[in-house]
Amino acid sequence: MLGAILTNTDYSAKQLAETLGIHRTTMHHYISGRRRPSRTKIITTAPILMKILTDIFIADKRTGQHTLIEILRSLAETATTRQEEIQHIIQHLITTGQTHPT
Repeated sequence: MLGAILTNTDYSAKQLAETLGIHRTTMHHYISGRRRPSRTKIITTAPILMKILTDIFIADKRTGQHTLIEILRSLAETATTRQEEIQHIIQHLITTGQTHPT
């Protein structure tokens, strides 16, 4: 998800790492797959990541929704698990234009 956020937003690697409270090198290791975040790190950063995604969406509904869809597409391309669920969310957002997938 970190790579998708960097690719599809104006966040720099440094800004995103600082926002998440992790070292920039650690973030690059997560993105490259050289390292996986601990369960504790996932739990502590999840609310921050949700806020980032929410802020992207709210900032400009049309552009924000497009950015959110691109982030989800990027995740779906790289995810080995839950890919079908992510694709379902993307399709729902595209077809209904709703802000919250069901």
